[in-house]
Amino acid sequence: MIENNILFLINLILVPATILHIYWILSGEKMLDIALPFDVNNKKESLGKPIYYSLVIISLAPVIILQCIVLCLINGIATPVDTYKSIILIGGSMFCMIRAVLGWTLMNSWFKNTPFQYYNIRYYSPIFLILGLGFWVLS
Repeated sequence: MIENNILFLINLILVPATILHIYWILSGEKMLDIALPFDVNNKKESLGKPIYYSLVIISLAPVIILQCIVLCLINGIATPVDTYKSIILIGGSMFCMIRAVLGWTLMNSWFKNTPFQYYNIRYYSPIFLILGLGFWVLS
């Protein structure tokens, strides 16, 4: 029973997050200013749009792929990496829990007085902790 609740909670977090990342990789910009620790418009101007969008694709494509793989693994959808399910979930658990702790400690001091800091402390770090604990239970 608890595994079903955890599975539901992880899906409740990962499905919208994956959709949002896909939206961003397709050049969407809503909510991007609170998800990144820098001003998006300044980066576009300083790097130029082609380089900026290339970096967006390079950085978001692996995230989307991993999110989709994890969603498939936890929901029993066959993938080429099924035999590594436990390793992926344990690794994902460790990554998420470390990211949560760093979000409340180290990253908090790096990005003072920014919208990112506000959302990181209140939302992103707790979400990563929930995901990390959920992956650990499911592994």
